[in-house]
Amino acid sequence: MKTGLSPAARHMVLAGICLLAASCAQLPPAAAVRPRTILGGEYWWTGMDDDYLAYLAAVKPDLIHGGVLGPELAGAMPGQGAPKAITPIWPAGVGTMADYLAWWRDYGARVRVLGIPVQATFSLVNAWGDHETRTGWFSYYDRQWEESLLGPKPAARADDLMEQERPGELGRNEGSPGWYRYRGCVNNPAWRAVLKAFVRTGIEAGFDGFITQFAHARGNCVCVHCRERFRNFLDGRYPEAELATRFGITNLAAHVFDFTAPRAGLPKAIDIEARAFTEVCVADCFDEVFTRYGRSLQPDLILAKWYHFRQFLGADTSNRDFATLIDERALLPTDSWQSGEDYIWYSSPMYDSNLKQGRLGDAALCGRYLRAMCGATPFLVLKYDYFRWRASAGEALAQGGIVFGNWKGGWSGGTDRETPHLQTYFRFISEHERYLAGRQSHADAGLLFPRSAFQTGAASFLEPFRAAGRSLARSAVLFDIVIDQTMNAADLARRRVIVVPAPEHLTADHRAVLESYTQAGGRVLALGPVAGALPTGWTVPEAGWAEDGILARAVAGAAGGISRFGVPWTVQVYADRQAAPHRLLVHLVNFNRDESQRGKELPLAADPAEIDVRAPAGFRAQRVLFLTPESAKAKKLKFTQEGDRVRFTTPGWLAYGLCVVE
Repeated sequence: MKTGLSPAARHMVLAGICLLAASCAQLPPAAAVRPRTILGGEYWWTGMDDDYLAYLAAVKPDLIHGGVLGPELAGAMPGQGAPKAITPIWPAGVGTMADYLAWWRDYGARVRVLGIPVQATFSLVNAWGDHETRTGWFSYYDRQWEESLLGPKPAARADDLMEQERPGELGRNEGSPGWYRYRGCVNNPAWRAVLKAFVRTGIEAGFDGFITQFAHARGNCVCVHCRERFRNFLDGRYPEAELATRFGITNLAAHVFDFTAPRAGLPKAIDIEARAFTEVCVADCFDEVFTRYGRSLQPDLILAKWYHFRQFLGADTSNRDFATLIDERALLPTDSWQSGEDYIWYSSPMYDSNLKQGRLGDAALCGRYLRAMCGATPFLVLKYDYFRWRASAGEALAQGGIVFGNWKGGWSGGTDRETPHLQTYFRFISEHERYLAGRQSHADAGLLFPRSAFQTGAASFLEPFRAAGRSLARSAVLFDIVIDQTMNAADLARRRVIVVPAPEHLTADHRAVLESYTQAGGRVLALGPVAGALPTGWTVPEAGWAEDGILARAVAGAAGGISRFGVPWTVQVYADRQAAPHRLLVHLVNFNRDESQRGKELPLAADPAEIDVRAPAGFRAQRVLFLTPESAKAKKLKFTQEGDRVRFTTPGWLAYGLCVVE
């Protein structure tokens, strides 16, 4: 469908597509891996020893992160592997990359005997050290480069590979004398050659894939490669006259760009262009180095990028400023938003709950957003939740995402956890794959996310969007997220109501799609002013719609009835349908817990819940089962059906309960 974007936004999308075309065309396919469970490795200070092997044999995750490769590892080698950056190197005391890879070749083989692939964490951009005193990465590259392992140096000195804050001046930040953070330039062919050398050696050492950490961290580089490519980026999108009027650029070939200072508020047009350029360049580097080159060496290489949500959709977030919005691919076109990845990883830290203040510490909106963006690709929302592992696992299952855990230490769960940690939930996931695969959201309402607004640097819509999402989740309304750039009439028809939190960001084409939807019987709730006369099928809820229950009542009224759940606000509800086996799945996630003791999860069991779920047309329930990881057997429930309503009452449960209506 047409995007309905402004001319400038269309330029941005088209240019992004053009720059990615060489990278995305005929990319090797993703590996046939769909992980449901992942265990962390060295990034969570997990020592790889025989006890860990025994733990893996008991828990049986689908994938583990083990090993640290790339520039971060290289920078630690001059210090005999001492943890100088953010990651400890295991085993300790290793002084060469050859020795490190030899150790992992043996240990990884022992892990794969258990049927578990090993994916190494790989720094795409960041390197640590001090170019003035030649420590860390600079010491390794200039003095210790292992040519017999890595091949000839792609550049004479490490400095020739790095981002430049000013021409000839390296950029660096965060650290102390002797140990700063630098970034390799993703547009520098020699840096890409360095990364390829590390990829090749990692594959030869037996690693099954890589997750690229700091895949987002390109800075404000003004090296010759970035200047030339950014000029080509702009030249391909704007005629000379528009470059002058829009950006004040009268001579593109001689113009000096300065992006060293982020601007608060609505950014200038050139800042948006620079950010879009950055996202495209990072994606292009990943595709060249990992997807094309890596999979040319090992076709089933397991690949992922590690990205972040910060100040985005979290319940404790109030940001409405695009300049401080952290979604490192917010400006990538939807058709190149994911490229070659076997799963999508986003960190979205919500460190703690505070039930007295009404905060669950949930990822209700982040998870729904990723599900809308990812389609069939598995995704993971890492919340850095130190001890609520049952609730976090249940939430991931309900959202259709990946469950992540760690073995031991402060990242791995509370002191009241089971031993071995996560075994019950990982076993539950493995045994009930038939209920987790092939799901489609069974939502009554869709919450429209105006992602196209990012193209103009707008982010004010995040505030009403978050308020609407929190209100719906708190009222146990079945809803999912709809992306404006990909919505169509057939997709919208699966929902009875579309909630539009920021109507001012609707384009003419978006309104036309919504008009087709309402003409077919759907309804639209507008949570803000609508230009012109209110279209047929649109309503505006009463004032104060963000307060408990008001928006839920408006959705129910517009839909003529929705699914209802007798649960407290500490329980969140999701629902899916499976077409082939004709199933409805209702997921119940209980966040209630005793918060009086730090370091413990102490979940408080939920009371039985009264379920009144709307079934698809023609669906006749034959059986209702209730499953939970805390019980080895499913419980058959009594139910009634009247028209399209299936009603039953669950037993109590601890953290995650699954109702299967067949």
